[in-house]
Amino acid sequence: MSEPGGFRTKGKPRKSGRSVRNSSKDDLDYLFRIFYEIKVSEGRSARTLKQYDENFRFFMSYLESREIPKSIGKIVKFDGHEYKTVGLATSIINTRLKTLRVFFSTIQDEDYILGNPMKGVKNLKEDVTDIEVINTDVMRSLLAAPDQRYFPDSN
Repeated sequence: MSEPGGFRTKGKPRKSGRSVRNSSKDDLDYLFRIFYEIKVSEGRSARTLKQYDENFRFFMSYLESREIPKSIGKIVKFDGHEYKTVGLATSIINTRLKTLRVFFSTIQDEDYILGNPMKGVKNLKEDVTDIEVINTDVMRSLLAAPDQRYFPDSN
């Protein structure tokens, strides 16, 4: 089913009493507050909520640094992965992208937006490093190394 603006819905009926787009609901800060309250009500941990907040603030800084309006109507697709230029590890970039995927997916599912600007944005490929496994002889010598005659916690 096609909607105004060329977005397609997933065939779900709209939640009654909600207007999908108006001036305040187009604002990313407003949408994030809704998202955050949804995640609080779902019982997300304080650590997860803090991570959502930090990653969203980083995204807002990204938009500001590139003079991109903080409006859902102005974001077509978050692209480019220019986080790399600030020296962040690939795993951190991917974590921040995950937060944005969850955020936009949630507000789309709640019918605050018609399309998801994160659709198609993929994680960066992470380098895989081989882990060197120690052999049995080295393991035995490591286990034998401590002085087993003295234990500080025992009297």
